[in-house]
Amino acid sequence: MVGKDPSRLVVAALCLVSRLSKENIAQSRLAETADVTEFTIRNRKQDLMKRLNPNSVDARMTGVKVETYGFN
Repeated sequence: MVGKDPSRLVVAALCLVSRLSKENIAQSRLAETADVTEFTIRNRKQDLMKRLNPNSVDARMTGVKVETYGFN
């Protein structure tokens, strides 16, 4: 992810982890806290998902398989 601001990637990772751990921190709350847009979080989250497992990516985060990411 050359050219991407690392802080935005961290926020996207936090969003993914919050969903996978069932904490479900609101994307809007993360965006406000990190001073980024929800749009940016969604895009970086999709980038991360593609890199983590390109065969199970779903742009809307439905059907994310927790075991795929090692959170059994």
